[in-house]
Amino acid sequence: VTLQSVEEVRGLLSEAYCGLALSAEEGAMYAAGEYALAGLPIVTTPSIGGRDQFFLPEWVKTVQPDPAEISAAVEAFKQAPPSPEMIRSRTLDLMRPHRENLIGWLERILQHPLRERARPTGWLPEFTHRMQVWHNFT
Repeated sequence: VTLQSVEEVRGLLSEAYCGLALSAEEGAMYAAGEYALAGLPIVTTPSIGGRDQFFLPEWVKTVQPDPAEISAAVEAFKQAPPSPEMIRSRTLDLMRPHRENLIGWLERILQHPLRERARPTGWLPEFTHRMQVWHNFT
């Protein structure tokens, strides 16, 4: 599937029962964070790479990489979905210390105070969400 717009991504996420994070090894795994920030629960398989640092059992089911187990976990979220507001709020809570560490790191490099300009979320006005500008690579 080739998505052409942010609206198409939003539409697909709004129809989903959960997000899937099934790779055994990954880099940034932005999709898992995007699922959680969109309030979607996540079905994942054991992995290395760190995506589980932002996972809590209230909204993440870790299953073996077996189609039947993955399907059963998706069905469980379909039948009893956790609160999207709780997922998003708790994910932001988990991310906040990392944002604060980033701002501290930038302050040390720039030798300039930045925290006073940061929003309460720990987000500087210069930071842009990577989805604010849609890039079509096709």
